[in-house]
Amino acid sequence: MSEDALHDFELAAMGVRTVMDSAFDEVLWVDYLDLELAKSLLGNYIVGLSQQYLAFAYVRSGGLARQL
Repeated sequence: MSEDALHDFELAAMGVRTVMDSAFDEVLWVDYLDLELAKSLLGNYIVGLSQQYLAFAYVRSGGLARQL
């Protein structure tokens, strides 16, 4: 979620109604992924990827789950 969208979601907690207010019930913070967790997650969704490609995808994502 972008920082602007997160800001709008937080406004709902203060009683300000926004579009984000009705779109989400809860927002969870997900910390940066490490290489092993990223490879495990991708390996569960896409079978047969090489270790090099998994590492490349991790580097391109910068460890951000939503980018991975």
